[in-house]
Amino acid sequence: MANQYALAQGNCCGFGPYPNPIAIVYTDDRECTIIVGFGPDSALDIRDIVTVELELKRLLPDCRVKQVFLT
Repeated sequence: MANQYALAQGNCCGFGPYPNPIAIVYTDDRECTIIVGFGPDSALDIRDIVTVELELKRLLPDCRVKQVFLT
């Protein structure tokens, strides 16, 4: 499982039940919102910002993703 990150607006913490491609999200920074997500590698292409935002909106309806990246 790769670490998946998205830079977004707002602060949050959420859990998505199986079979969501994003199982856990939480914010990791006070200056800007870094959403750290965990889920099955094959369930979501983290490089596709539109898809990431759509999936995050299932857990966080007001989420707006500005950037995505892997570590």
